[in-house]
Amino acid sequence: MSLKLSKYTLWVQLVLLILVAFFATTISFQSNDFYTYLSAGIGYWKNGQPLLFDFQSIHFQGQLIGASIWLFVWLLGGLYQLLGDFGSIGLRFLLITTPVVYFYWYGLKRLNHSHFLSFMWSFFLLLGVCTRVQLRPEIVSYFFLLHFAFVISEVEKTDQTKKLVYLIPFYLVWVQIHATSKFGLICSLHFYALVLFKKFKNYDLKNAGPLGLCFCYPLYNNYSVVIFR
Repeated sequence: MSLKLSKYTLWVQLVLLILVAFFATTISFQSNDFYTYLSAGIGYWKNGQPLLFDFQSIHFQGQLIGASIWLFVWLLGGLYQLLGDFGSIGLRFLLITTPVVYFYWYGLKRLNHSHFLSFMWSFFLLLGVCTRVQLRPEIVSYFFLLHFAFVISEVEKTDQTKKLVYLIPFYLVWVQIHATSKFGLICSLHFYALVLFKKFKNYDLKNAGPLGLCFCYPLYNNYSVVIFR
């Protein structure tokens, strides 16, 4: 009996996490901002309205949006056009479930935690994000922040700094979604602090150097246009 239990523990726990995530994403109301994002997305897909300019407000129509979240708006509007209300519900469910499952897998496979401990840590994470599950662009950052932390943690253990290069395309996407991508800068600073205090024996800065591109934060979005115009 114990063998059968251990064989199916992984799937039982994953199903439980997914069910709780689904419950969390269906009982809470959408924020008011959601409808602004949705309107902008539909405006792009139906009428070709530019995503970097304001067409929703009364007094600022046609002006450049200083904190553009165009990629999130583009995705939200596209899913709504394809699937209607189910598109937005599905997107929110995906954005909440993915980081929780990722966290569970990492604890189980990379940190060698027990099934129970991995499940409990993931469940606590899910309880934490359940207070912020409205379909706003910052919830995309749950996955990206975990990924940055996990990759840098792997580099710290293995000294394989070339893995850091793979964070750059993630950051280029993240910065187009929400200003919480600045947390990626914190992860990058953490890595360079480890280098400074010689936590790596054989680090290769020619591979780690590209991570410094994260500090060119304004150049990846239209923030730089607002700053320099």
